[in-house]
Amino acid sequence: SLASLLKAGVPILKAISIISEQSENANLKVILHNIYNAVKDGSRFSSALMKYPKVFSYLYVAIINAGEDSGALPGALLRIAEYRAKQEEMLSRVRMALAYPVLMAIVGIGTVIFMLTFVVPRLTNIFTSIGQVLPMPTRILISVSAGLHRSWPWIILSLAIAILLVKKQLNTQSGRMFFSVFKLKFPVFGKFVFKSELARFSRTLELLIRNGIPILKAIDIAIPVLENEIIKNQLRRSYKDLEQGGSFGKSLKNSKLFPLFMTNLLIVGEESGKLGDALSERAVRQDGPQGF
Repeated sequence: SLASLLKAGVPILKAISIISEQSENANLKVILHNIYNAVKDGSRFSSALMKYPKVFSYLYVAIINAGEDSGALPGALLRIAEYRAKQEEMLSRVRMALAYPVLMAIVGIGTVIFMLTFVVPRLTNIFTSIGQVLPMPTRILISVSAGLHRSWPWIILSLAIAILLVKKQLNTQSGRMFFSVFKLKFPVFGKFVFKSELARFSRTLELLIRNGIPILKAIDIAIPVLENEIIKNQLRRSYKDLEQGGSFGKSLKNSKLFPLFMTNLLIVGEESGKLGDALSERAVRQDGPQGF
């Protein structure tokens, strides 16, 4: 909305005021009012946004700052809007791709629990009345069912504790590393995680470069956008190689973590000075049918 208003020639103060009036979120209204006052007092728009990092990410602030420097703020805001739309579309595709296997897993687990807690106990009474010696697999199944039926409160409590411990571990570096490896190695799901992370990084870096941000600063801003620590660590190592005069694409290629098509595309983009186009191609391929 802000981009459209600025593109239509509305002054930035008036545009911020209009967006504030349209907002239904009380907290956002207060923030926009403060930004309006800061800009009115002579602050840059990007500097005013920087005071609210939980609302406006460093990525967006950097792009807006570059747009202000180049005198193309409306274009920068439009590219941010397009970026957000593509990110939402990508996440929607990932959710749709994972919906069926997750649903099947839930139905399967639910069926097993129902059989062990409701069906098997009733069959046990029938087997007992027969008075015959039951096969070992059947006896094991009955024992598991009886244990589950007796101990279900403790099982639920154990699961709750396990979830809390996992959340606590996710706040530590070692825990994030472990779960990053786990997510990449997990069958089917790992492939989606890896491809979505590559698409996100490619699109973010492309957005930054096309807005005139130098490659080193662009990579430094783009890396924190990702979630997987394994991928982030390798990108940091390649960033250091580039900082020391090496090739970003060749460094990624030597890591053996990233697909050859992506690394070769980046190498060609670096050599031809069209890295933005190479990243765009990578993001498009990742979003298409072959991507997911």
